[in-house]
Amino acid sequence: MMAFNTKRGVDYFIAATGTDSTSISTSSIGGDNVAQYRNLVIWLNNKPLAPFQFFLPKSALIETRLGVTFISYEKTWVALTPINLHLEGINLTANKKIQSRYPDDQILTAAGTGRTLTGFAIEVGEQQTYGSWEQFQQSVVKKSRLTLNSSNNGVAEYQGVFGQVKLQYQGNKLPKVWRNGHYHDWRDHFALYQSADGNKTPIYSGWKSSKLKIEAGGYKFQSQSE
Repeated sequence: MMAFNTKRGVDYFIAATGTDSTSISTSSIGGDNVAQYRNLVIWLNNKPLAPFQFFLPKSALIETRLGVTFISYEKTWVALTPINLHLEGINLTANKKIQSRYPDDQILTAAGTGRTLTGFAIEVGEQQTYGSWEQFQQSVVKKSRLTLNSSNNGVAEYQGVFGQVKLQYQGNKLPKVWRNGHYHDWRDHFALYQSADGNKTPIYSGWKSSKLKIEAGGYKFQSQSE
């Protein structure tokens, strides 16, 4: 997630899984399934003991209320709800290792509780939709709910203040996703990256061709090779 910052232009919230909570991890240990609907996200992983890391700036304010960790950026707010995950707080050992390269940043770590699936849900808000920082926290605590399916079939559902997202974990396959109660059929969205006429549009670059072709919205462009 990216957020506005007056000083450096962009702030961020980066989530990653790894094997060592004391060393920075910017990728994944594998097995991640993610569902997103507007300002709501669910992230599940099937490595019950794998540590999670959340990379964020030191300028972000962090508060916890009733099991929800709230993170305040300059104009954007995040509510993080753990799923079979224990948030351990700012990792001092990991932070010490990154200070020479990232002096303005910090790492928040979390550990799995040993359940089959671990992860988190986040809800993002700003003044235009939630009012003030205090109102954002109050609304999330009062109205937002995380529901885990008791039958152990890997289903997590997050009801936010203004919408809902649900995820059924599928391992290395595409996750099953419901957005505001509607099943998300991935086949309906692959067309965004495919050509109806077989001409390799809207964007295409052949292997080692040094040419880029773009065709979309009535606009056509093709770069010339050097």
